[in-house]
Amino acid sequence: MDTLQTILLAFWATMAAMAPWLLLGFAAAGVLSIFFSPRFVERHLGGRGLASVMKASVLGVPLPLCSCGVIPVGAGLYRHGASRGATSSFMLSTPQTGVDSILATYALMGPVFAVVRPMVALVNGLLGGLLIDAADRTKAIQKPMAEAKCDSSSGTVCDSTSAEPIKTPTKWSQALRYGLITLPADIVGALLVGLVVAALLTALVPADALAPYLGGGVLAMGAAVLIGAPIYVCATASIPIGMGLLAAGASPGAVLAFLIAGPATNAATISVTWDVLGRRTGLLYLLSVVVTAVGAGQLLDTLFTVEALRLPLVAGAAHHHGISALDHIWAGLMLALLLPAVWNRYRPARREGETAAQTDKVTLTITGMNCSRCVEAVERGLREVVGVSDARIDLKTGQALIQGNTLDDQRLKEAVHGLGYGVAD
Repeated sequence: MDTLQTILLAFWATMAAMAPWLLLGFAAAGVLSIFFSPRFVERHLGGRGLASVMKASVLGVPLPLCSCGVIPVGAGLYRHGASRGATSSFMLSTPQTGVDSILATYALMGPVFAVVRPMVALVNGLLGGLLIDAADRTKAIQKPMAEAKCDSSSGTVCDSTSAEPIKTPTKWSQALRYGLITLPADIVGALLVGLVVAALLTALVPADALAPYLGGGVLAMGAAVLIGAPIYVCATASIPIGMGLLAAGASPGAVLAFLIAGPATNAATISVTWDVLGRRTGLLYLLSVVVTAVGAGQLLDTLFTVEALRLPLVAGAAHHHGISALDHIWAGLMLALLLPAVWNRYRPARREGETAAQTDKVTLTITGMNCSRCVEAVERGLREVVGVSDARIDLKTGQALIQGNTLDDQRLKEAVHGLGYGVAD
């Protein structure tokens, strides 16, 4: 019972420390979402060279996109004329950090990690983008996809079969919905797993138990990269895991290597990068992540010790008496936000009702989607196909209902594949 109580208290204390900063980050992410939509990003990043790579890397740092959500935006960038280097730069820097994760990092891991993480993400994007551009021998620019008839950034969208604009919610209501409903639903699963892992490491793993394996050195950095690279963990959810690793004896550099490799890559990102951008680009993409993670980890270990990091919440020291009444309130507010997010993410799929008569209806099962950004990108890509009047996707089942006139199954599948996703037989 004492162990269970320790686990629960560690979980609650970690969530209490993250809550005020994460709530602020969610609100800021909602505001960013209305100014930096995927269409805006695609329209402003193109061409080759240092300028394009730098703009892609800088723009990616504050955006709250995870390693799966960045896939369709990156694919759209490439298909709209961006070079492999600029596309890769954006896909490298974006998932490693974001305005929400920067604030949460400051809350749990202190100012050093909060500053170092976005700096390393920027460097990784620049390194990978320039490396890939230098190795890219192609000269042809990708053919852009057909533009939608109306730009959603103007506040209206158009049905593809009609010129009449359909009013959409105001930008600020969209920002509020994205920041407090959509984004929490996207990361809630990974975030809860991260909090549980951190609590288990705190309660069950003795201090310094991981020091022989992750205590410092190139091998420790390599091990951290191998742990983080294949798994899906977003920038925010990786924070409590990193804190737990620190408590179990991992060096700050090894933890930083995990915080770089975990969000920057996963099996889906690697697969899509190889498929859309090519095998050579995929290999250089991975190489840039490994070099950046190992190099940044080694540098951090050289400059800082755990004591010098001034961690706000020392894992293993969180207990009931260390949590103030205000902390309990913040944690309660966070829980109140996450519970509806769990429902929105994992609720049973709704049955589609009958809609207006259409000439054609096509149902596809789309694979590889993990968040609302994936759904948004695929729905937009499908709606740009000639003849499509509407496309709606259920994230949980992957079922896409496409409606329109004289629909071409092959064109629909090509649109999905072009965004880096698959269609089940």
